[in-house]
Amino acid sequence: MLKEQYIHYAMPDFSGIAFFELTTGETSFFTHPNLSCLVFLEGQIDWVKSFQRSSKDDTVSVILEALSSNGYLKRQLLDS
Repeated sequence: MLKEQYIHYAMPDFSGIAFFELTTGETSFFTHPNLSCLVFLEGQIDWVKSFQRSSKDDTVSVILEALSSNGYLKRQLLDS
């Protein structure tokens, strides 16, 4: 799951995800060539369904691991 201090918006062309940190107002951008493999719903990533898909799709697993490594996702979900 996304950490509470962030909101996000996925680019419609799957070129990246913009993250907005609520506490500092900072914006960051994450890119990956296969972002379209995540589960999207109206410009938002469905983190639960994407996590479920990661058990069957190594690409999704790699993307979620990268997002976790960059500090956007809660680590315990990937470890469970």
